[in-house]
Amino acid sequence: MKIIWKEEIGKDLERLGKRLKNTRPLRKAINKAVSCLQKGEDLSEIHPVNRITAYGTGWFDCYVYKDIVMVYKVQGQRVMLISIGTPKDLLGRK
Repeated sequence: MKIIWKEEIGKDLERLGKRLKNTRPLRKAINKAVSCLQKGEDLSEIHPVNRITAYGTGWFDCYVYKDIVMVYKVQGQRVMLISIGTPKDLLGRK
């Protein structure tokens, strides 16, 4: 699958980097999740995944590291990484 990174992801990662003392475990967890999505594997085998029905079809969130959630959308052979942060950070964002 093709992975598309929305520009909000960069801002979200920068914000998380300021909060965390060591971002290496977070980046490692994100890379593992993205690699799994790219290969078309079942991400729910390594991270808790929830379908977000309020946004429509193809929307998911995944707890990639402690209380850090990655929101993504699957469209055919494309996966769009929308945002990443704590649930409080992402509340009300789409």
